[in-house]
Amino acid sequence: MATEPEIRVRKLLEDGLGVQFQCDRRCVDDWGQADGWAMLTNETWLVVEVEAKQKHPTTNVLKYWPYLENHRNERIVLAHCFFPDSPGLSSSRGKLARWLGSRLELLLEGRFFYQPIVVPTLGEPVEGFDDLERRVLTERRKETV
Repeated sequence: MATEPEIRVRKLLEDGLGVQFQCDRRCVDDWGQADGWAMLTNETWLVVEVEAKQKHPTTNVLKYWPYLENHRNERIVLAHCFFPDSPGLSSSRGKLARWLGSRLELLLEGRFFYQPIVVPTLGEPVEGFDDLERRVLTERRKETV
């Protein structure tokens, strides 16, 4: 069952990106589950990890590495979502999560895309949203080419 922060983030991204998140959580093999997921193309999915209370946001980035090693035909766009009061936003562990996301983009050669998002209170702009929107549009164009 989705939590209130997960529902809020999914709705925000659905409205802003024109995607439809699935009702169930997507299993990432034996590595965990995604807080939200939507198919962008036959091979690419947008996943959401919501860090409302998590103090170890690195685990929500790292679980996609072994998954993609075992599913070489898939690509993942990870929207790693924080709130201004998320414990992992400004901590050293949050900094490490962002570093890992950037590093995995390089290591997984065009199959993993990492975008941290900061979801503020209602009515304020979402930090990182424009970059996520560009990546989603890029992935969707790949299917039509």
